[in-house]
Amino acid sequence: MLLASLCAVANASALAGPTSLAASSHRFKATYTGQASGQANGSAASGSATATGRGKPIGPSTLRASGQGLVTGECIDFTGTALLKGRPGAIRLSLRGGHACAGAASGASFTGRAKVTRGSARFAGARGTVSFTGTYDIRTRVVTISFSGRITY
Repeated sequence: MLLASLCAVANASALAGPTSLAASSHRFKATYTGQASGQANGSAASGSATATGRGKPIGPSTLRASGQGLVTGECIDFTGTALLKGRPGAIRLSLRGGHACAGAASGASFTGRAKVTRGSARFAGARGTVSFTGTYDIRTRVVTISFSGRITY
């Protein structure tokens, strides 16, 4: 009887496959500063940025982002993608609900949300949503962007 029970447990374990650790939620906070460029043609706008920064838990890292949107008056509503790469891995974001408006004569501020669509290495299977805020200086082309939220991996 004991032998039959042990065999049943062993068979059930073999059928279930290897065990894996459950994903857990982590606070994500990072800030990047770098260069951006963009153009507008009528009501359409597009742009891209590369920046360096650091955050938790990604550490020192880089950002590459691009987006497109619609111009309405002094503002742009935009979507796009971003890739954050650090030593522990990479996180890919889908930017949505972005809104940028000209403030001072030489700059603009922007906000939005980003969905974590995937990750690599330590961030494999990453999911979550982060918010972002930033500024862009039109004269110097310097962009600063900060992300904050929770990601699960």
